[in-house]
Amino acid sequence: IFCKHLPCEHDESKPPWQRKEAGRMPKKGKREKDSAQPKNVGTRRAALKPQSSKATRTFGNDADGSDSDTSGAQEPEVESKRLEKDVGFLADWIHRASNSSDGTAEQLLVDAAAIVDVKTLGDTKSKMSGVEKLLQSESIRTAVWCEALTAAVSQCLTKFWRSQQDASTILAPGQILRRACCGLGKVRRESFALSAAVERFLQKPLSAEQPIAGHFQELVKRESHIEDFWDSYKAFPNTGWAACPLMVETASKDESLIRHKFTSTPETRAISEFSDEEEEWLDNDQSSRPVTAPSGSPPSKRRPEFLRQLTSTPTPYARTPASTSLMRSGTPSTVFPVSRSGSPSRVLYSADGFRSVTPQASQAFFSDAPLHGDEQPSLFAESRSREEHPFDEIPDLDELAVTDAPLEQYIRMCHRMKTRPRPLPFITGHSAKFHAADQGLLDKDLICMKSLVQEVDIVEELDLRGNSKLTKKSLVPFLKECAEIRSSLVSLNLSQCKLMGHGTIEVLALLLRQPSLALLRDFDLSGVPVPMQSFQSLLESIGGHPSICHLRLADVGLGRLGRSTKSCLASLFKNEILETLDLGWNVFDTAGFLLLGRCLATARLTELSVPGCSASSRTVRDQPIEFFLENLWKVSGLRVLDISFNHIDFRGAFIIEDVCDRLACLQHLIIGDNPLGSYGKRCLLRLLASGSSGITSYSWEGCSASSAAFTADKDFTQRFSRLNPTGQYDLDLARPYHRSVLRMLHKSCDEFELKPANAFSEFRYSPGAYHQPTCTKNGFWNVMTAGTLNIQFNIDWAGKDAMDGNGNWEFSKFLERYAANRRLKPAMRKAAPLFGLWRQSAGLREDQEMIISALAHDFLLGYAHVVELVSTAPKMAQLILSSIMHCVTGGQAFRFKSLLLLNTLPQFIQTKQRLKNLLHFNVENPTWHYCLDLSENCDNSVAEQLLLLNRWEIEVDKKLQLLDISELNDRSHWRNVRHRGKSLPEQNVEKWHSPEDGMLEFDYVSSKRHDPETPYLDTPNFAKLIRRLQEVQLPHADVIEVLRVVSHRLPITSKQLRELLNLFALSDHRIDCVVLLYLQVVDIQNEKVFRVRFEERSEIAELRRRLGALVFFPYMQPEHFYFEFDLSKHDQRLAAQVILQLRFKENLHALREPSYVDEGVQRHLDYGVPRAWEKLESMPQSGILSFKYQVGVDERKWQGRRAFLQQYGKWRHTFEKHEVLWCLGTAEVPEDVLDFMEFIVGRYYLDFMEPFNIIDGSGSSNGEISFSEWLEGIGRLNFNKFDGAMKNLRLERLFHFFDGGTGSINQARWRVLQELFDDMKLELSDFAGFAVRHFDYSIDALEKTWYALDSDGSGMISLAEWSKAVQENFRFYGPSKTLFNFIDQDDEGTISITEFLALRPIFEHYVDAALERLYQKRAARAGKWQKHLVER
Repeated sequence: IFCKHLPCEHDESKPPWQRKEAGRMPKKGKREKDSAQPKNVGTRRAALKPQSSKATRTFGNDADGSDSDTSGAQEPEVESKRLEKDVGFLADWIHRASNSSDGTAEQLLVDAAAIVDVKTLGDTKSKMSGVEKLLQSESIRTAVWCEALTAAVSQCLTKFWRSQQDASTILAPGQILRRACCGLGKVRRESFALSAAVERFLQKPLSAEQPIAGHFQELVKRESHIEDFWDSYKAFPNTGWAACPLMVETASKDESLIRHKFTSTPETRAISEFSDEEEEWLDNDQSSRPVTAPSGSPPSKRRPEFLRQLTSTPTPYARTPASTSLMRSGTPSTVFPVSRSGSPSRVLYSADGFRSVTPQASQAFFSDAPLHGDEQPSLFAESRSREEHPFDEIPDLDELAVTDAPLEQYIRMCHRMKTRPRPLPFITGHSAKFHAADQGLLDKDLICMKSLVQEVDIVEELDLRGNSKLTKKSLVPFLKECAEIRSSLVSLNLSQCKLMGHGTIEVLALLLRQPSLALLRDFDLSGVPVPMQSFQSLLESIGGHPSICHLRLADVGLGRLGRSTKSCLASLFKNEILETLDLGWNVFDTAGFLLLGRCLATARLTELSVPGCSASSRTVRDQPIEFFLENLWKVSGLRVLDISFNHIDFRGAFIIEDVCDRLACLQHLIIGDNPLGSYGKRCLLRLLASGSSGITSYSWEGCSASSAAFTADKDFTQRFSRLNPTGQYDLDLARPYHRSVLRMLHKSCDEFELKPANAFSEFRYSPGAYHQPTCTKNGFWNVMTAGTLNIQFNIDWAGKDAMDGNGNWEFSKFLERYAANRRLKPAMRKAAPLFGLWRQSAGLREDQEMIISALAHDFLLGYAHVVELVSTAPKMAQLILSSIMHCVTGGQAFRFKSLLLLNTLPQFIQTKQRLKNLLHFNVENPTWHYCLDLSENCDNSVAEQLLLLNRWEIEVDKKLQLLDISELNDRSHWRNVRHRGKSLPEQNVEKWHSPEDGMLEFDYVSSKRHDPETPYLDTPNFAKLIRRLQEVQLPHADVIEVLRVVSHRLPITSKQLRELLNLFALSDHRIDCVVLLYLQVVDIQNEKVFRVRFEERSEIAELRRRLGALVFFPYMQPEHFYFEFDLSKHDQRLAAQVILQLRFKENLHALREPSYVDEGVQRHLDYGVPRAWEKLESMPQSGILSFKYQVGVDERKWQGRRAFLQQYGKWRHTFEKHEVLWCLGTAEVPEDVLDFMEFIVGRYYLDFMEPFNIIDGSGSSNGEISFSEWLEGIGRLNFNKFDGAMKNLRLERLFHFFDGGTGSINQARWRVLQELFDDMKLELSDFAGFAVRHFDYSIDALEKTWYALDSDGSGMISLAEWSKAVQENFRFYGPSKTLFNFIDQDDEGTISITEFLALRPIFEHYVDAALERLYQKRAARAGKWQKHLVER
């Protein structure tokens, strides 16, 4: 294979034995002897590539009989075209880059050319030569050259970018592009290195065994020649078994290789593998000669070279003293199987040539019917001449004398017993190993062989496996004969001899105590039903044997019928030299497995097999083998362990991960056909990737399924999560699985350098006192083995040292650090076995899906790992990327690069849709409503990250001494949690173990608030943002997702958030926008500016439900706000306490229309809400409390409100009273108040106090308006909108709106009208801003807006026309009806151009502000240019 990949300087038309120097690399400094031989003109890369076409082998000779010496070199046409295309492409690139005007790129290319000594790159020929030298150079394989090449590519791409874009904006993209190109070269090298390592691992055998010393001397005794047997066999040619096939045992593959290496024995080739010319030579030269013809005559043609090579070196044969051979010349004979035209035949090759066997003779050769007369062929032709051995001329074979007395005795014994002789290598005398496996021997066959064994001095191995019809009648005397007089037996195999019986076992036990079997090393009794009364004596004999090191006792009935195996195993393990032990398919109870595990501490086992031994388990909770697995940490030399078919579920796999994490000796684990399931395979893959474990390979076929009984068990819901082990644990320390969970919790403390006292809390142990476990020197924790333990485990304080200032709120750094500590990133030493296992599962989709799931839950993967996964299974690319994308390191850049591994655009779109929750998840602003499918790995990872963030923020809240405003009084930031459509049981999320399937829906509200020192988004940048969002043609839901990704970089004001709300038509999208950006508002004291955009109480209730009653709370402006509290929720009870305490400070009668409903019964509050409810402990624990808060402007205590905002809202803002924008929403007041305000604005736009003075009376003004003065003053204002039957009632309601229940209106209360008008001005300003931006800040934007609204050109705009135009033309979804009524001053139901032009001041304000910003920007740019000129 190695020569095949080297440049071969020969003619492919010649046969291999006629090629000179084929595949041989010339030595350094040595010149070629044949100067006429053409040199290889291909590049080194092309030379090392395997040839695409295979040359047809032909045989031929020169006239003089010598081998041909002519050779040539010719590259394949396909390879030449490919090379020419690649070189031409690179040459064209170098030519273009060298002719560019970019000096930097040209200099890089000149430097690159200097590396390979390329002087000029002018014409095409020199370019091709330069590129060829470039590819042939050694520097192209170095990291320095790769970086230089990628840097040159980056410069060329940057030059192209510069030519397409403005030079002032190219700096940053060019740097990014260059880093991307350099990174590309790095990750490509990493991918190639990983792929090569995996390939090397797969090519390396799992258990490479070196031949033992002296193995060659034993191999030569097993040559497949039977001349000695034939010499004795011809003495009885006419018996019934004369024509039976003489089957011989051939050496194994490894033995053939060793024999070829040390003895130069020619390698056997099948005739079917020869070419047509070779077969023609064979037929023409030998087929005409009879089979029995003398072999001494020379052939008619010269034999091919390969035949001379086969016979050039004679094979030395080692004969035993009891055998003789007729092959005195020493030349071997070889039998070649032939399959031509469907007819089997045999060809014998000897030193003189070939002898063929006719199909008829071949048929007789393989049949049981004898041949008679002339049809009977001579199956073997001797390689000697007629004079030396005239075998073919002997008329009667009975006249020949038998030269081997023991063999003659055996044949005569077979004749007497009427059984067929067995031409085994031991019987023919060519081997001292009695190998008679699967021969179907009967008692009479073994009795005949006993006669031969009596005369043999040495029996090294005795193999009778598979002869199930042998009984004690023949076995007992045969074994005694082999044991009594022989002392060289090293291997005894009696497996599957099922009729041995009690007597044979007892004799075998006695023989094992004899000195004659003291050298026995390998003993196999598998499949033999051992009687119960014989176990003890047999195992005692084995345990006391001085040399047995390989023992197989599989399926012998050990432990059946409920019998204890403790005494048997104790006797067995007295043998301290056991290396290989197979106890499979026996029945072990808990005590037996426990003893077996403890015995491993003193045993020297390297291989242990216990498959199918847990059949005695009657419960699904604890399998007996789990007690054995828990003791694996004690072994010191075990390399291979077979525990297949033992009902091992995820608990057993978890125990293996626990005890083998630091076990360096165990390398291969066979755990097939166990219901491991996904979680069990995750445990094993974590163990495989662990750097401290020695595991390098698994055999786990049939382990994908999990039992339904195991899934329904309580342990399935109480599983240890490596990524997030925090939670509540109820442990029964009598169970191995629960002890392993406790040990893993202590290991987590070690990994985070935590003291157990800080990580464990809420200890409850019974019975007695709990003792802390101790750790051994090899990292194993000795925990208690009895009692029940209930604990709360928390590792979130592991990063408390990083909690300093803003470090508390750097969520992305916390999650990255946590993932680096808890997730496994396989090193190169373990990456090859890990991804080798992935390659081995190719085609097994279920196994591949489980491997992907395990990688998604517990691993960190680089881009090279992703390439390896996708390249091995390209059909699963979508599933792979959608499952492991959250594990890819390197940030968004490498995630996007991983998505580019997909082949088609539909795959790309579908995969991004599946990754929606992950790609849109904003770690720095996690406040959002989540709906996650936990069966999707990426959605599950989002849930895990939010659980970690929740626990981190809980610790931050405790450190900063922030108030608990959670929903269930557990400090949790999760709200409204529902799993599979049902609410969680009454337990806090901190102790909750996240499931792995089902739909999980919840709201997350972070304690992170915007830093008040960070500047908010300035007006120009916000104008660009809202204009882009206004112009983009996307669904509003997609616009929300876009804002979500960048929300942590959008510190905005309340007015800006209000403008954003006008982009969305549906209330659901407006609610999402507020939830997303609520905690990014820099002036939260003005939250009412955007809160008034929600007119329905249901919308306010939804915001309070998602954000929390204390987060979305009107601390600064609670007036006219309708409160409704569910007193069963902790945060709502706190919110009710806040408003009750505020009432006590401002006005005891501030609560209007109070109502309390408990268990569906209305409780009357005739005297208002009781004062005692201001204390939390006195407030009811259930029921619904609702009311409206109303105080006058002069009664507001803004300092107290600010204190509540900082304490309960967790806001760190400090502000003064003049920074509060007091406003009153149009939706919070009755329609009559709006009509009155519109009338006042139309008449007294500049001064709102003028109508107050008119109503109060100019002559007798006292600063307060009574009801009678109110009725009289309204007449003086000429306010006629209430004319009619209900005029007095409507005026009375209007008066009570202003007086606040005091009976009079003062100037402070009259200012409410100004606050209402301020909100109206904000609505007008919002509309004007949309219109001005739509017309690109044009000076005549007002006129253009009118023509856009008046689509029919009638000069009048109706309400329907207005509502449709503002939404379709300007994408403005604000309160259009309120604006229409305000602009319509004459209340005719239409807007004229005169009424619309009254908005000119507002439009001009926006245009002037935009022009001012433009002038400032140009002035700043001119100043920079002037400074630049001065510096020049």
